[in-house]
Amino acid sequence: MAGKRKRRIGDPYEGQENRKTRKEPLMVCCDRDLFLQLRAAALLAHTSLDALVAIGLENVLGRVREEVGRAESEEALKLAAEPGDVGPDPWVSELADSE
Repeated sequence: MAGKRKRRIGDPYEGQENRKTRKEPLMVCCDRDLFLQLRAAALLAHTSLDALVAIGLENVLGRVREEVGRAESEEALKLAAEPGDVGPDPWVSELADSE
């Protein structure tokens, strides 16, 4: 039993005993080149890789929110510009005629 490492529950390195071959959890979900670029950017920014990824995800979510808002406002402008929407609704004039 000597020399065996105790494994924690949820250990991302489980089954990868050799330090040179084990992968970081982020590297499992992206290709090697992207991972190396992210790690280099984290080193240049003097921050952790996890923090850099969190900032990136936050920026992506912000852009998605902007695009959704822009699409909703464009759709509202298109609906407002349709010729049938100008003036009173037809049921209002029908109601006035019936009285």
